[in-house]
Amino acid sequence: MSKLQDMRDLMRQHLGEDWEIWLVLANAIAGPDASREQVLSSQHRAVALVREISPDWTDADVGELVADARVRLWFA
Repeated sequence: MSKLQDMRDLMRQHLGEDWEIWLVLANAIAGPDASREQVLSSQHRAVALVREISPDWTDADVGELVADARVRLWFA
């Protein structure tokens, strides 16, 4: 559970309290039956959203963290 909370905190840090809404509006989601291509595209949109919105985007590794968090949180 701690890992999921860490991921929620990461998204909240970069997108604010409405991070889930931001992901939905950016079409950065994929359903459980989505193809690998659809999942990857939604991950890219999530990373692009964080890059656009987050004032403290400095760490190059954050992109991977956001992509991973988006998938794990959406399917949790």
